[in-house]
Amino acid sequence: MEAYEDVLRLNPRNEEALFNKGVTLERLNRIAEAINVFEECADVNPEHPEVWYELGFCFDRMEKEAESIECYDRHLDIDPYSQDAWYNRGIVLNWVGRYREAIESYDMAIVIADEFASAHYNRGNALANLGQLKEAILSYKRVLEIEGNDAATCYNICVGVRGAGSSTKAQSTTSKRPSRPTMNTPRRGTD
Repeated sequence: MEAYEDVLRLNPRNEEALFNKGVTLERLNRIAEAINVFEECADVNPEHPEVWYELGFCFDRMEKEAESIECYDRHLDIDPYSQDAWYNRGIVLNWVGRYREAIESYDMAIVIADEFASAHYNRGNALANLGQLKEAILSYKRVLEIEGNDAATCYNICVGVRGAGSSTKAQSTTSKRPSRPTMNTPRRGTD
């Protein structure tokens, strides 16, 4: 962290130092500080896609879904072939009950990377939340084709099926969203 501070004392608009400082703060779980630094970095270079990705990830961790979605959208405007940004956007949309949009995001991630098991799994969850169980089962079957028929994969699918249709109710009756199943976790950006 000190090295980034030294560089930023010499050049407060050093994009690389700002970005790496933001990543370090996020990894230290200092999310609000990371957001501030990433926003500074975005001011320096608003066309840096990974800054918007990291902002989306941090805002999601702060449960600021609208801001998270906006940041993933900015990232995708710059880099429309980012399977992880499409996937994470889908995760956030799923959490706010915008299932059809979540499915569209998962579909984009799958078009880019057909073997993306978590995208198929969460697509199945969104379909199940819409009551489209036959389509959901097809998505879950695709997960099994990719991941194999092992106990962990079957468990994750059971968690998805069991939770289908209940996530909206859970959100409306509590101020805190439920913890996410293993395959329902946003992916960290690449650094």
